Amino acid sequence: MTLQNSKFSHRYTVKQILGGYVVVDPDGGHASRLIRFRAEADQLRNKQQREADKVAKRGPRPCMSCSEVFESEGIHNRLCPNCRGQRDYLGDFATPHATRSARKV
Repeated sequence: MTLQNSKFSHRYTVKQILGGYVVVDPDGGHASRLIRFRAEADQLRNKQQREADKVAKRGPRPCMSCSEVFESEGIHNRLCPNCRGQRDYLGDFATPHATRSARKV
């Protein structure tokens, strides 16, 4: 996985300002001091993005339904896009065992 081509929407970027570069966080704030060289800013951006991805647990993950490995956006994202598009991806596990109408009041 390359950081520049990742599908994740919350990304750190590099912006050129005042004859130098700064790393910009996903919220649009500056996440670094003014850096003179683009390569140095790119390295810092990649480091900050790796740390953010590690905290959010983004990265390759096996699908809970079909076991195919896909790029997960975080711990909440456990189904691959193919299984997420299917109506009955949980099979028998989605069958309710007790419903509100079955309760005795």
